[in-house]
Amino acid sequence: MRDILKEEKPARLLELDKEEQKIAKGLHLLTMKPMLYVANVSEDDLLDVDANKHVASVREFAASEGSQVIVVCAKNRRRNGFIRR
Repeated sequence: MRDILKEEKPARLLELDKEEQKIAKGLHLLTMKPMLYVANVSEDDLLDVDANKHVASVREFAASEGSQVIVVCAKNRRRNGFIRR
């Protein structure tokens, strides 16, 4: 575990056996928690998110650590009253 943390990588990338998982759980490391990435795109990009190179980059990065990506258009959410200023 020390090696991966020295490399400044998230602890969730470690493959731990049950005993190591118990020990790691007691450390309460934030980088052991699952991550969810949110990509905010324009209304136009929302129609074809697979064509957006930035979304592709976020997806690639998230996949490298076993994380998920949600694509949203915050402008739509604000206009529909879901986000207040």
